[in-house]
Amino acid sequence: MNNQTDRDFTLTIGGAEVACRVPLHMSARFTVHNALIAGSHHEQEGLAICCAILGLCWAGDLDVPSLRSVGYDLVEYGEHVYDAFYMAGLAQADDLVDAAVRARAVVVETIPTDDEVEEATAPFEATADNSIGTM
Repeated sequence: MNNQTDRDFTLTIGGAEVACRVPLHMSARFTVHNALIAGSHHEQEGLAICCAILGLCWAGDLDVPSLRSVGYDLVEYGEHVYDAFYMAGLAQADDLVDAAVRARAVVVETIPTDDEVEEATAPFEATADNSIGTM
C-alpha cells in the first residue's frame, strides 16, 4: 500500500455504501487484527468491539470519536461509535457485525507477514555498520 487511495475501500451497511480506510499506523492495524481474537463473553461487548473496528476504519462523514479520547478502551470506543451509527441510522447490529468482519479482513491483509518483514529489512541488515558507537 503505497498511497492514500490504496488504503480506501467501501462497505455496505444496511444498504448504505460507506467509505472506509485502512488505518495508517501499523499499531492501529494490529488493534483491528487482535480485537476479535481476544473474543468476548458478552454479546453487547462483541457488538462494541465490532463498532470499534468500523470506527478505526471509518473514512466517511460520520462524526466518530478517536480511540485516544477514551483512553484506548476498545469497548468504550465502540460504544461511542455505535451511538454515532445509531444517530446516522446505521445501527442494525447484524449489519454492523458483518461489516466489521469484512473490514477486519481488509485490514489484516495489509499487515506484513514475518517473511515479508524479513525480506524488506534484509538489505539494511546486510549493509549495517556494526562499528558505530564502539571505541
